[in-house]
Amino acid sequence: MASHYLFEYIHPFYDGNGRVGRFIIAKLLSDYYDNYTALTFSYVINRNKSKYYKAFMIASNHLNCGDLTEFIDTMLELLIAGQERILDELIPKMDATEKLTLYLTSHYKQIDYEFLYLLSMDKLFGNKRNRLTLIDLENILGVGRVKINNTIKKYDNYLVKIKSRPTIYEISDEFLNSIIK
Repeated sequence: MASHYLFEYIHPFYDGNGRVGRFIIAKLLSDYYDNYTALTFSYVINRNKSKYYKAFMIASNHLNCGDLTEFIDTMLELLIAGQERILDELIPKMDATEKLTLYLTSHYKQIDYEFLYLLSMDKLFGNKRNRLTLIDLENILGVGRVKINNTIKKYDNYLVKIKSRPTIYEISDEFLNSIIK
């Protein structure tokens, strides 16, 4: 965190451009911790810009005599807030994954389990702009379109078609909630 301050102090961002410094700190966090830590730190800084900039102003004050304690403390608070945020999102999804796995393995044959599991994981963890298509499902499951179409017909009441070209289905909220509750 001290290196982040020093970089920004040497290369000030008076014009509001601190992207290079934030990129460097994100890269360091990614290398020493993980990508989620780096991403959540960037997200939290973006949501707490005034606190972030205030930490720089306090550290840069000539009366502060170069003491970076408060700056580092603020940056670590932001880092922890980001990590807590990701945990708050991931823990319920991990619990849901465990319940889904137990339920699906005990109620469905292998190919049906894999199909429903993939669509469930896509719904829980996927990005709404980048979902699994039928072609993706064919490739992942190693089956043809006929098998995929038959599986879709078999579980039509559990699925919602969300796009036609390319064709994308997702697990219905009702089905998902009935298992994870």
